Formats: sequence, structure tokens, C-alpha cells
Amino acid sequence: MIFNKHLVISSLLGSLICTFLAGCAELERVNLTDAELQAVRSGSSASTASSVKNPCPDCGKSLAYADEYKLWFCEKEGKYMAEGYDPAKAAKKLPPPVKKFPTPPSAVKKFPTPPSKQPVVKDPCPDCGKSMAYADEYKLWFCESEQKYMPEGFTPSNGPASAAPAVPVAAAPVAVPAPATAKPSPASSGEGVVVFGFETAEGTEASERQDCEYTLSNTNVTQGNSCFKVTLGDSPYPGFAIFEYENNSYAGYKYLAVDVYNPGKQLKNFAFLVDNDRNEENGRYTLDDTIIRPGANTIKLDLSRVRTKLKEGAEEISLIVLFLDKSSDPNLQYPVTLYYDNLRLMK
Repeated sequence: MIFNKHLVISSLLGSLICTFLAGCAELERVNLTDAELQAVRSGSSASTASSVKNPCPDCGKSLAYADEYKLWFCEKEGKYMAEGYDPAKAAKKLPPPVKKFPTPPSAVKKFPTPPSKQPVVKDPCPDCGKSMAYADEYKLWFCESEQKYMPEGFTPSNGPASAAPAVPVAAAPVAVPAPATAKPSPASSGEGVVVFGFETAEGTEASERQDCEYTLSNTNVTQGNSCFKVTLGDSPYPGFAIFEYENNSYAGYKYLAVDVYNPGKQLKNFAFLVDNDRNEENGRYTLDDTIIRPGANTIKLDLSRVRTKLKEGAEEISLIVLFLDKSSDPNLQYPVTLYYDNLRLMK
């Protein structure tokens, strides 16, 4: 009995050993890798990574569809795919993501506006990119953001060359300040070549033995940055003379003009004297008894009459006197204040 018992046990062990060796031979026959063999031995099987839905062709992360722009957007790289891109058609096998990102707190995705969909700025400033306003009275473009004017002749990339841009009816009007060097209004001063700009008192003097005082002022300016504020007292010919000029040749011009602003009552005794050699040998021409109405005035002296009077000498201005003739209006109450600016030659 004891012998038969040991014989049975030996037979069972032999069967187990044969079964184990047969299994190992089968594993080697199907050429499994060490990792797969280990998985088989541990009772598990290798699993493949789950595929990414709508993958980005560059980074492999999921794309989101921006319905408002009809474009696919990669949140990882912060960029849009080209129009017409379809991840289903362009899908390719990519490695699984290394890191799983948390779900954003908001269910509604906020996409950045693609460049092709961004609003177009009308009449942009070349420096800051903000919209500019057109100052029609000065014919200049003005940047409200930087508080500066563009150079004369400047045209915005999508704006008109010399006309005010169309403004929507509902748009609030833009307050445009006067430029540092204001252009004269054609109604008050016109265009021309400046003879004397009233920017300095140099080259001028009050008429001898006459009651006249004047200072620079920034009120009622029609050209440049300043004008003369002149106070005329009770004397026969209160006024002042100009004998230094920016331009003094009147050859080829039709008028000599000056802007005069009168803040008081109407005057009828303004006079305008011109000489070409600063002495009386060739005579002088005087435009007298000229009316100065309240407000802005432009006084024009006809140079053809000057040429008739000043027959000798070059057509060059050497002396100008602006004054009042008391004898032409004896009832005028003094002192009288006037503003002078933009003495110029006009064709």
C-alpha cells in the first residue's frame, strides 16, 4: 500500500511538469515580448491607449469647434486651423496625451477673435492705430488718442485725401482742437505769402509822437501763434510802423492784405500807408477812410494803385504804417482796441 501511494504521487507530479513545459513552449512559439509575456503570466493583457477625438495635426491635443467663426481651434497652441480643415479627414494616429487637463469651470468656451474676423479700424492713426477725426476747418487729420495732428497732405490707409470722412448719424461729434499752427479761414484771411506774421514786435515801432501801445496776443489769431493787440489813444494819427519783413517783393501780386479784428463799434477812419524806399522822394501811397466793421475784417490794398503812385524804385515794400486818422471821424471815442494779423501778398 505504501509503495502504491508513492507511485500515484509521482505520476501526478510528472503530469503537472509536462503541462507547464508545454505552456512555455506555446508562449515561445507565438513570439511574445517580455512585457506581453509578463502580462500573460500575471493574468492581464496589454491594452492600447484610447484615441484622441478631433486631434490637432501639430500637437495631437483635441480641437474645439468655434461655431461663431466656423473654424477649428487648438486650445493648447492657441491658434485656429485653416478654413475648410476637417479633423475627421485629416486624422492620424498620435500618441496618447501625457497629461489629462481638467475641465474648465465654464461650459461655454470663449474663443479669441481670429485676425480675419477682427473689426476694421476706420481712418487709423499710423502711430497708435486708433481712429482719427478729420478737422474740416483746418483740412488736417487729428488723432484724439494722442492729441496731435497729422502732417499736411497725410491720407489714412483707408480714408479720403482731402475730404471729411462719412460719420454715422448716431455717432457723437468729436471735438477737435485748433492745431498749434492754425490755418487761416478763407473768409477772414485767405491764402497768400506772409509779409509780416505778427509773431514778434521786432522790426516795428509806434508812430512818432502818437498815442499807440501794442503787445503780442493769442486772441483772434488768423495765422501762426500770435497777433498784435493794439490800443490806439487820442492823437492825430495813432498807429504803428512795420519796416522788417519775411517777404517784401510785391512783383507779380495783386493785393496787399491784413486781417483786422474789431471788438468795438464800427470805425470809418482806418488808414493803410505803403512806401517802397522809406522816404518821401518817390511819394507814398495811402489807403484812407477805410471802414472797419465790428468783428473780423480783411483789408485789401490794390497794388496796381501802389504801382501808379510809386513809379520809381523797385517793387519792394520798405515801410508800412497802420493807423487811424482822427480828422476823418472827430466824434470817435478813444481809446480804441484792434487786433492785427497776417499781413500778406495775394494774387
